Amino acid sequence: MNYQVKIGERIVAVRVVDAAAGIAELEGKPVRFDFRHVRGDLYSILIDDQAYSVQLSGANPEQEVRIGPHVYTASVEDERSLALRALQRQVKAAPAETTVKAPMPGLITRILVNAGDAVTAGQALVVIEAMKMENELKSPVAGVVAAVTAQAHTAVEKGAVLLTLKAG
Repeated sequence: MNYQVKIGERIVAVRVVDAAAGIAELEGKPVRFDFRHVRGDLYSILIDDQAYSVQLSGANPEQEVRIGPHVYTASVEDERSLALRALQRQVKAAPAETTVKAPMPGLITRILVNAGDAVTAGQALVVIEAMKMENELKSPVAGVVAAVTAQAHTAVEKGAVLLTLKAG
C-alpha cells in the first residue's frame, strides 16, 4: 500500500512492502520498521534500528506529532484518498459553461435539443452535414442546454458556436 506522509511542509512517499515483516520504502529507499501502540496517545516506532517515542494528538486528517522536544503537524493519506482528492479537484475545476462549436464547415441539418433540456455526456446534440456525410456532435459534459445559437438548415463555418451548456 502506498501512502503520502506530510510532516510540516515536507512530503514523503511511503510504500509498505510487507507490513507483517516490517518492510517499507521511504522515498524509494528500503527500510525495516516496527510500529507499536504503547498506551493512550503514545507509540513506539522503530525505523532501521533507530527507536522513536512518538506522541500523537489531534483529529484526522492532521495530527500533532511530538518526538522528544520537537512538535510537528503531520498527515497521512493512502493512495485511495489521494485519488479521490484529485478527482474532487477536477470536478471543482470543471468550467461552469461549455460551448459546443462546429468542428468543420457544414450545414446544420438537425438540432436535437432545446434550451433548458438536461443532457448527459456523450448525448447527441446537433447533426451537421459536411462533405455529404452527417456527423452527430455530442455533449462533452453533463449539464443543461443554456442557449441554442445554431439554426437548422443553415450553413456554419468551422468554430461557429452552436450551443452553450451549463454544468449541472
